[in-house]
Amino acid sequence: MSAPPPFVIPGGFDPCFSPLGRALRRRTGDRLRAEALQIALLTGAALAGLMGVYAAEAAAGLFGMPSLALAGGLAGASLLAGLGAGVVGRRPRAVVRVGPQAVTVERGREQMRLLYDTMGPPAVVTARRFHRHERRYAAVRPFLGKTATPVLLLRAREGPIAALGLPDEEDRQALRRHVEERVEAAKAPRKGAAWPSPARRPALRCGPCSYQLPKLTMHLRHPAGTGIR
Repeated sequence: MSAPPPFVIPGGFDPCFSPLGRALRRRTGDRLRAEALQIALLTGAALAGLMGVYAAEAAAGLFGMPSLALAGGLAGASLLAGLGAGVVGRRPRAVVRVGPQAVTVERGREQMRLLYDTMGPPAVVTARRFHRHERRYAAVRPFLGKTATPVLLLRAREGPIAALGLPDEEDRQALRRHVEERVEAAKAPRKGAAWPSPARRPALRCGPCSYQLPKLTMHLRHPAGTGIR
Protein backbone atom coordinates (compact mmCIF):
# COMPACT_ATOMS: atom_id res chain seq x y z
CA MET A 1 0.00 0.00 0.00
CA SER A 2 1.80 3.09 -1.27
CA ALA A 3 1.84 6.28 0.79
CA PRO A 4 -0.03 9.28 -0.67
CA PRO A 5 1.56 12.73 -0.90
CA PRO A 6 1.31 14.96 2.18
CA PHE A 7 -1.87 16.93 2.75
CA VAL A 8 -1.43 20.62 3.64
CA ILE A 9 -3.73 22.74 5.80
CA PRO A 10 -2.84 26.40 5.14
CA GLY A 11 -2.23 28.83 7.98
CA GLY A 12 -4.02 32.07 8.65
CA PHE A 13 -4.96 34.72 11.18
CA ASP A 14 -5.56 33.32 14.66
CA PRO A 15 -5.46 35.30 17.95
CA CYS A 16 -4.57 32.10 19.82
CA PHE A 17 -1.14 32.22 18.18
CA SER A 18 -0.40 35.79 19.25
CA PRO A 19 2.46 36.33 21.73
CA LEU A 20 -0.02 36.41 24.60
CA GLY A 21 -1.82 33.27 23.40
CA ARG A 22 1.41 31.32 22.97
CA ALA A 23 2.66 32.36 26.40
CA LEU A 24 -0.60 31.33 28.08
CA ARG A 25 -0.66 27.98 26.28
CA ARG A 26 2.90 27.21 27.37
CA ARG A 27 2.12 28.34 30.90
CA THR A 28 -1.09 26.38 31.41
CA GLY A 29 -0.55 23.41 29.10
CA ASP A 30 -4.29 23.43 28.39
CA ARG A 31 -5.73 24.83 25.17
CA LEU A 32 -9.20 25.63 26.53
CA ARG A 33 -7.90 27.23 29.72
CA ALA A 34 -5.41 29.36 27.76
CA GLU A 35 -8.17 30.63 25.46
CA ALA A 36 -10.38 31.54 28.43
CA LEU A 37 -7.54 33.38 30.16
CA GLN A 38 -6.70 35.24 26.96
CA ILE A 39 -10.28 36.47 26.55
CA ALA A 40 -10.41 37.54 30.20
CA LEU A 41 -7.09 39.41 29.99
CA LEU A 42 -8.02 41.19 26.75
CA THR A 43 -11.38 42.22 28.19
CA GLY A 44 -9.69 43.54 31.32
CA ALA A 45 -7.11 45.42 29.26
CA ALA A 46 -9.85 47.04 27.16
CA LEU A 47 -11.73 48.15 30.28
CA ALA A 48 -8.52 49.44 31.85
CA GLY A 49 -7.73 51.42 28.70
CA LEU A 50 -11.20 52.93 28.66
CA MET A 51 -10.95 53.92 32.31
CA GLY A 52 -7.50 55.36 31.60
CA VAL A 53 -8.95 57.62 28.91
CA TYR A 54 -11.59 58.92 31.33
CA ALA A 55 -8.93 59.45 34.00
CA ALA A 56 -6.74 61.33 31.51
CA GLU A 57 -9.61 63.63 30.59
CA ALA A 58 -10.29 64.31 34.26
CA ALA A 59 -6.60 65.02 34.93
CA ALA A 60 -6.41 67.30 31.91
CA GLY A 61 -9.36 69.28 33.22
CA LEU A 62 -7.71 69.67 36.62
CA PHE A 63 -4.22 70.60 35.43
CA GLY A 64 -5.19 72.49 32.28
CA MET A 65 -3.59 70.03 29.83
CA PRO A 66 -4.96 69.44 26.32
CA SER A 67 -7.40 66.62 27.07
CA LEU A 68 -8.07 65.56 23.50
CA ALA A 69 -4.42 65.02 22.59
CA LEU A 70 -3.63 63.23 25.85
CA ALA A 71 -6.67 60.98 25.67
CA GLY A 72 -6.04 60.19 22.01
CA GLY A 73 -2.41 59.33 22.70
CA LEU A 74 -3.26 57.00 25.57
CA ALA A 75 -6.04 55.32 23.60
CA GLY A 76 -3.81 54.80 20.56
CA ALA A 77 -0.93 53.42 22.64
CA SER A 78 -3.16 50.99 24.52
CA LEU A 79 -4.84 49.87 21.29
CA LEU A 80 -1.55 49.17 19.55
CA ALA A 81 -0.16 47.35 22.59
CA GLY A 82 -3.27 45.20 22.90
CA LEU A 83 -3.37 44.35 19.21
CA GLY A 84 0.32 43.54 19.05
CA ALA A 85 0.46 41.37 22.16
CA GLY A 86 -2.92 39.72 22.45
CA VAL A 87 -4.78 39.78 19.13
CA VAL A 88 -2.41 39.74 16.17
CA GLY A 89 -1.16 36.23 15.49
CA ARG A 90 -0.68 33.90 12.54
CA ARG A 91 -1.33 30.18 12.69
CA PRO A 92 1.37 28.16 10.86
CA ARG A 93 0.37 25.63 8.25
CA ALA A 94 -0.16 21.98 9.17
CA VAL A 95 1.13 19.00 7.17
CA VAL A 96 -0.61 15.60 7.37
CA ARG A 97 1.44 12.53 6.38
CA VAL A 98 -0.05 9.05 5.97
CA GLY A 99 2.66 6.57 6.92
CA PRO A 100 2.76 2.76 6.91
CA GLN A 101 1.94 2.45 10.63
CA ALA A 102 0.55 5.83 11.70
CA VAL A 103 -0.75 9.17 10.49
CA THR A 104 1.34 12.17 11.56
CA VAL A 105 0.27 15.81 11.82
CA GLU A 106 2.95 18.51 12.11
CA ARG A 107 2.43 22.23 12.70
CA GLY A 108 5.57 24.16 13.55
CA ARG A 109 7.05 22.52 16.64
CA GLU A 110 3.80 20.75 17.42
CA GLN A 111 3.50 17.12 16.33
CA MET A 112 0.79 14.49 16.73
CA ARG A 113 0.99 10.79 15.82
CA LEU A 114 -1.89 8.31 15.74
CA LEU A 115 -1.31 4.57 15.24
CA TYR A 116 -3.75 2.76 12.97
CA ASP A 117 -4.28 -0.17 15.34
CA THR A 118 -5.47 2.24 18.06
CA MET A 119 -7.82 4.28 15.86
CA GLY A 120 -11.50 4.07 15.13
CA PRO A 121 -13.14 4.93 11.80
CA PRO A 122 -12.69 8.60 10.78
CA ALA A 123 -15.71 10.89 10.61
CA VAL A 124 -16.56 14.22 8.98
CA VAL A 125 -18.64 16.81 10.84
CA THR A 126 -19.81 20.25 9.83
CA ALA A 127 -17.98 23.34 11.03
CA ARG A 128 -21.01 24.45 13.03
CA ARG A 129 -21.25 21.16 14.91
CA PHE A 130 -17.51 21.08 15.55
CA HIS A 131 -17.35 24.56 17.08
CA ARG A 132 -20.44 23.86 19.20
CA HIS A 133 -19.54 20.38 20.45
CA GLU A 134 -16.24 18.66 19.62
CA ARG A 135 -14.09 21.78 19.99
CA ARG A 136 -15.03 22.05 23.67
CA TYR A 137 -13.52 18.66 24.53
CA ALA A 138 -10.06 18.70 26.08
CA ALA A 139 -8.92 15.65 24.08
CA VAL A 140 -9.49 17.41 20.73
CA ARG A 141 -6.46 19.02 19.09
CA PRO A 142 -7.65 21.31 16.27
CA PHE A 143 -5.63 21.77 13.08
CA LEU A 144 -8.00 24.08 11.25
CA GLY A 145 -7.85 26.18 8.12
CA LYS A 146 -10.89 28.15 7.07
CA THR A 147 -13.65 28.48 9.65
CA ALA A 148 -16.56 27.37 7.43
CA THR A 149 -15.02 24.15 6.07
CA PRO A 150 -16.09 20.69 7.35
CA VAL A 151 -13.75 19.02 9.82
CA LEU A 152 -12.29 15.51 9.54
CA LEU A 153 -11.98 13.79 12.92
CA LEU A 154 -9.34 11.09 13.44
CA ARG A 155 -10.29 9.35 16.66
CA ALA A 156 -8.17 7.14 18.88
CA ARG A 157 -9.98 4.65 21.08
CA GLU A 158 -8.07 5.91 24.11
CA GLY A 159 -6.27 9.18 23.53
CA PRO A 160 -6.43 12.47 21.65
CA ILE A 161 -8.58 13.34 18.64
CA ALA A 162 -7.11 15.16 15.64
CA ALA A 163 -9.48 17.69 14.02
CA LEU A 164 -8.29 18.42 10.48
CA GLY A 165 -9.79 21.34 8.57
CA LEU A 166 -8.69 20.59 5.01
CA PRO A 167 -10.08 23.30 2.71
CA ASP A 168 -10.36 21.07 -0.38
CA GLU A 169 -13.19 18.52 -0.51
CA GLU A 170 -11.19 16.12 -2.69
CA ASP A 171 -8.24 16.16 -0.29
CA ARG A 172 -10.55 15.58 2.66
CA GLN A 173 -12.23 12.57 1.05
CA ALA A 174 -8.89 11.16 -0.15
CA LEU A 175 -7.36 11.42 3.32
CA ARG A 176 -10.41 9.80 4.86
CA ARG A 177 -10.25 6.93 2.37
CA HIS A 178 -6.54 6.32 2.95
CA VAL A 179 -6.97 6.31 6.73
CA GLU A 180 -10.00 3.98 6.57
CA GLU A 181 -8.10 1.47 4.43
CA ARG A 182 -5.14 1.39 6.80
CA VAL A 183 -7.30 1.17 9.91
CA GLU A 184 -9.18 -1.81 8.46
CA ALA A 185 -5.91 -3.44 7.40
CA ALA A 186 -4.50 -3.00 10.91
CA LYS A 187 -7.56 -4.68 12.44
CA ALA A 188 -7.58 -7.64 10.03
CA PRO A 189 -5.57 -10.76 11.07
CA ARG A 190 -2.30 -11.23 9.24
CA LYS A 191 -2.07 -13.93 6.61
CA GLY A 192 -0.44 -17.09 7.95
CA ALA A 193 -0.64 -15.99 11.57
CA ALA A 194 -1.70 -18.73 13.96
CA TRP A 195 -4.78 -18.11 16.00
CA PRO A 196 -4.28 -18.45 19.74
CA SER A 197 -5.36 -21.82 21.11
CA PRO A 198 -8.54 -21.67 23.16
CA ALA A 199 -8.24 -22.00 26.88
CA ARG A 200 -8.74 -25.46 28.25
CA ARG A 201 -12.03 -25.96 29.87
CA PRO A 202 -11.99 -27.44 33.36
CA ALA A 203 -13.03 -31.05 33.54
CA LEU A 204 -16.58 -31.58 34.69
CA ARG A 205 -16.93 -33.83 37.67
CA CYS A 206 -20.19 -35.50 38.39
CA GLY A 207 -21.41 -35.99 41.89
CA PRO A 208 -21.94 -39.37 43.48
CA CYS A 209 -24.42 -41.43 41.57
CA SER A 210 -27.56 -42.32 43.48
CA TYR A 211 -28.16 -45.41 41.39
CA GLN A 212 -26.72 -48.56 43.00
CA LEU A 213 -25.87 -51.59 40.97
CA PRO A 214 -27.08 -54.95 42.25
CA LYS A 215 -24.52 -57.20 43.80
CA LEU A 216 -23.17 -59.79 41.45
CA THR A 217 -22.12 -63.24 42.60
CA MET A 218 -19.57 -65.12 40.57
CA HIS A 219 -19.50 -68.90 40.75
CA LEU A 220 -16.30 -70.55 39.65
CA ARG A 221 -16.20 -74.10 38.53
CA HIS A 222 -12.99 -75.94 38.97
CA PRO A 223 -12.07 -79.11 37.15
CA ALA A 224 -12.76 -82.29 38.94
CA GLY A 225 -9.90 -83.88 40.78
CA THR A 226 -8.17 -80.65 41.73
CA GLY A 227 -9.48 -80.74 45.29
CA ILE A 228 -10.62 -77.16 45.12
CA ARG A 229 -14.20 -76.37 45.94
